[in-house]
Amino acid sequence: MKKVTLLILLILGVTVNSYSQAPAPHDSFAGKWKAALPVSPDVGPRGEVQEATLWIDIVRKEGKLTIHLGSEKIINARVQEERANELFILFDTAINPGFATQQITARDVPMTLIKVDDDNLQVDFMGSQVTAKRAK
Repeated sequence: MKKVTLLILLILGVTVNSYSQAPAPHDSFAGKWKAALPVSPDVGPRGEVQEATLWIDIVRKEGKLTIHLGSEKIINARVQEERANELFILFDTAINPGFATQQITARDVPMTLIKVDDDNLQVDFMGSQVTAKRAK
């Protein structure tokens, strides 16, 4: 009888332990993304729209998302809110427009990343919406 009870407790313990493991979060945002942001409403000399490329690098480390903006990864963003298909991030920026020593700084600039499919994100950035494509 003791062996049967011990066997049942062992099976119950293994079963409870296997169900108590939290599944790893699906990293649908992880990877490197390329977004083309309009720089100005002006049209270029050959009729093309002037755009700037924004690189978004998203990595999950120890359960937390780490986000770097820019090709040199000079801007670190922080995740304010994370949902299944949406990230709301904030970042600080400092821009030197080239005149004298004047520097333009902005704190807590919001950006929302919305998952469209596996290879596309919709980026809501300062009132404009652009599409980001996963870099291969």
